[in-house]
Amino acid sequence: MDYQQRHKNLKRYTLDIKSKVADYQVKIGNNILTQLPGAIKKISNPALVCAVIDSEVKRLHWVTISEILNDNFQKVIFHTVPQGERSKSSEQLNKIYSFLLKNKCDKHTVMLAIGGGVTGDIAGLAASTYLRGIKLVHIPTTLLSMVDSCIGGKTAINFNDAKNIIGTIYPPQLVFIETDFLKTLPDVEIKAAFGEIIKYAFIADESYYNYLKKNINLLLSGKLSGYTELIYRCLQIKKAVVEADEYEAGIRQILNFGHTFGHAIESGLEFKVKHGYAIAAGIIAAIILSREVGLITKQNAEKFFSLPLKIHIPKEILALKIPAALSFIDYDKKRRDGKYRFILISDIREIVTGVNPDRKLIKSALEEMLEVIKVLNKVY
Repeated sequence: MDYQQRHKNLKRYTLDIKSKVADYQVKIGNNILTQLPGAIKKISNPALVCAVIDSEVKRLHWVTISEILNDNFQKVIFHTVPQGERSKSSEQLNKIYSFLLKNKCDKHTVMLAIGGGVTGDIAGLAASTYLRGIKLVHIPTTLLSMVDSCIGGKTAINFNDAKNIIGTIYPPQLVFIETDFLKTLPDVEIKAAFGEIIKYAFIADESYYNYLKKNINLLLSGKLSGYTELIYRCLQIKKAVVEADEYEAGIRQILNFGHTFGHAIESGLEFKVKHGYAIAAGIIAAIILSREVGLITKQNAEKFFSLPLKIHIPKEILALKIPAALSFIDYDKKRRDGKYRFILISDIREIVTGVNPDRKLIKSALEEMLEVIKVLNKVY
């Protein structure tokens, strides 16, 4: 069954996100890209549109995207960002600034971020800082960015291999999720996205956790026509959290479940493992640490392992050097007064923030995480 058959006549959704800066809408559906210009004109009527686009998205969808934009706006300019985590750099950010200046972009320019999480992060940071802020529209093209990073306003680049160490919180004016982009998304990108989708299963409620556990194999194989609904459900969960704590002063930290370890794993492996896989591994490590500090039993820990292991974390993760990962945990943004602050779990929907384990327990959790992945033989 191909993508078009699986997604035929699926529902379309609209989410309204409340923000302290300005409320914005999220549009979700397949074959809705032609509605993008009209949606943009409802928030602004720009003379100049600047599209920051992922190189692979441009290669695959250039004709469609350029025609839709050029047919509806007075002037459209495109800046291409090379695909991959390495593009989240000061070098690439400066290239965007230079492009904006060269083309005389002003406060009325609308920036479109067309791509996955990398493009959204770097374009969002550029939009938030150029002229102290220009209008931003997210058009995510990967499943991971659709279910997670496209809302909430986080922008970032990496620095000295430290993940997301420089950034802002800058909500977009519009998010437009065209699920037809998933048609050309490689299977590995679909599978990796489930690292973030699984995170929502732990922080949401037991019914969603049970639904995902029951159906994850069908979703991963593409045999269940549920991506549009899945995106909507994940964003509903994130919407509730972000609206309650937009600037991450409290409850929003639960969205970082598995991420302290996950980001350290990514950085320690020099970004050679996809973000979603690193987050899945980070969730396993967080479950282990939760057990070690007495939040969950050994039995529950083993039960919780099964979901992140379903996505078959690739064997490349086993090359992780523990000292390297530990050094990047030292850069984690949640550290306070020299103390580690982890997001752990006591049960489904029972996320515990601000746990301060010692370095020995963190090291032990990373070591056991690698052993769990290796011994349970859920690697490629």
